[in-house]
Amino acid sequence: MDYLTYYGLNEEPFRITPDAGCFFASRSHHNALLSLGYSTDHREGFCLVTGEPGAGKTTLLNVFLEQYRDKAEIAMVLTPRLSPGEFLMAMLEDLGVQCASANKNEVIRTFRDFLIQKSLEGRAVIILVDEAQNLPDETLEELRLLSNLETEKEKLLHIILVGQPELAARLRSPQLRQLDQRIITRMNIDPLDIKEVGDYISFRLTKAGRGHVRFRDAAIRRIDQYSKGIPRLINTITTRTLMSAFLEEAGEIEPKHVQYAVQSLKLEEKRRIRKPLARPMFAAGLALAVVFYFVSTGWVRSYAGRIVSDVHAEAMVQAIKSSHVNTARSDEQPIQAEAEAIGPSPGDSARPDKCPARMKVEEITESHPKVNHPVPSPEAGKQESGEDARGGIFSPASAPPNEIQNHADQNRADPMSAMIISHSANVRETPGLNGEKIAYVQQGENVRLRNETADVDGILWRRVDLDDGNSGWISSKVLRLTSGE
Repeated sequence: MDYLTYYGLNEEPFRITPDAGCFFASRSHHNALLSLGYSTDHREGFCLVTGEPGAGKTTLLNVFLEQYRDKAEIAMVLTPRLSPGEFLMAMLEDLGVQCASANKNEVIRTFRDFLIQKSLEGRAVIILVDEAQNLPDETLEELRLLSNLETEKEKLLHIILVGQPELAARLRSPQLRQLDQRIITRMNIDPLDIKEVGDYISFRLTKAGRGHVRFRDAAIRRIDQYSKGIPRLINTITTRTLMSAFLEEAGEIEPKHVQYAVQSLKLEEKRRIRKPLARPMFAAGLALAVVFYFVSTGWVRSYAGRIVSDVHAEAMVQAIKSSHVNTARSDEQPIQAEAEAIGPSPGDSARPDKCPARMKVEEITESHPKVNHPVPSPEAGKQESGEDARGGIFSPASAPPNEIQNHADQNRADPMSAMIISHSANVRETPGLNGEKIAYVQQGENVRLRNETADVDGILWRRVDLDDGNSGWISSKVLRLTSGE
């Protein structure tokens, strides 16, 4: 008993011969067949079909021959390693054209008369060249010259070149550019995808009588991996797989049977794998997408500010205490800081060794436009250590309210503008820590002051005008007065 009898099959289901009766019309094969028919019916002159070895090109040609055998004169050249003269004689012999002389001019004249006669009869003349990548350049040039045989309305000769992908590359070479320009219809037969592989196996089994053999999905996936979707390799692997399963008297084809087959065929190197860069590129793209998300939502800004604040917390507290001494206030009270500053003070800019992360944090912060960030409002009340309600540290360069008054005395006039001295400052709709944040401004920017102040929560607040025409309140602790306008 052989495996065909065991599985109830009437014939070998996976023969590798190009049988037109076993033509499987995949999406790519179906489109190629339609394009061949269109190009022939419209007498385009040249048509190019390419595909990997075993992709089903010859089977496709055999199906095409069956369709046009009764309505066209067809010559099929299967041994293309011929000189121009040899190719011409082989073509005429297949067409049944008798030549009285071997002189090339007489041969061409005889062939031209034959083409005209068939055109009057309404029958096309088609030349099929399989394995055309093996044609010498001189023979390809001869074919181009033969295509010049035409009437005022149509081509008298239709030539179909079928070959491997390198044929298309050869036609793009400078010496064949004239022929390449004449090829209007070009088709490439793609390998089967995994769904088509399963359908192809089922189709071939049905042609052979179907029987009672069953392939598990995992086995089909394994066949797809090792065959790369090439029909000839599918046939070879599946035939050996059936034999392996038969030896085990298995009623169902499993992945291990496919593995036995590819090992015996030494096809391990044929396994379909991903491109080497696909996975790393995907991981890199995913990482960039995650970073972009957090930056765009402001999470990086907030978190980075907290990191910098923690690094500089002790130094900032000491600077705050020092600024209290300089003001000589006998009734010194702990400074209550509003959550206006989210980074180190300008004075630390010359000391990058104190905070390696400073530059990156500033780059992230400065790359964003002024927008309203949904930062929770800090709790009202005095902060003993100079921290705001979010855990951030306000700038040590922030001066107490009387510093603004000192600057006012020096200028002998109420200044009209002030500069932001913290890393950034919140602009609130109403004075006080509970006021709604309506915007923020960056360090070094100037704002115009109004002659309106308010003492809320122990902090002096100043009314300012923004560049966009809006106005709001900013803590005086983050302002340094500039000269009046």
